[in-house]
Amino acid sequence: MKPLLLMLALATGLSGCSVYDRVSASRAYNYGVVTHVSEHINATKSFNEVNTGLGFGSEAPLTMSRWAIGVEAGRFRNSNDNLSTYAAGYAEYGVLRQNPRALRVGAFTGLAQYPAEADKNRANNKFAVGDFIPVIGLQATVPTIGPHEFRLRLTPGLSRADAIVTLQSNFVF
Repeated sequence: MKPLLLMLALATGLSGCSVYDRVSASRAYNYGVVTHVSEHINATKSFNEVNTGLGFGSEAPLTMSRWAIGVEAGRFRNSNDNLSTYAAGYAEYGVLRQNPRALRVGAFTGLAQYPAEADKNRANNKFAVGDFIPVIGLQATVPTIGPHEFRLRLTPGLSRADAIVTLQSNFVF
């Protein structure tokens, strides 16, 4: 019940801030996500660093701004060699004034499926929803050729690494 109330409060708060009015529907787009690899920084054990997966996302630039907001969900082979599902929301800022789409940096948050970590969270009176734990991190997106973009994500390393860097490809359509 808490996650539902939290999402309702967030949606109400965002609508009160007029974020909905700033979303540029005419420039919004969808994209497919291919998750490639990860690198665990200062890991205390050996991880699967080939994290193939697929997902879907949607991004909408905010009108008269270099900011964009987006949502994304998918499934991938995680570093423990199990399948994980994730859902995230993010905000990105176009760094270059002359071309805000050329390099974007931002932050994301969401939920990811990691049953063992969810059990640890519950044992330590931390937040978990079933097998899902909260994730938060930084990201940077760089367009390459045509509809392709590379995205790097940096997240805390949970209980067995200092941080995790993940590489994804987005295919805009």
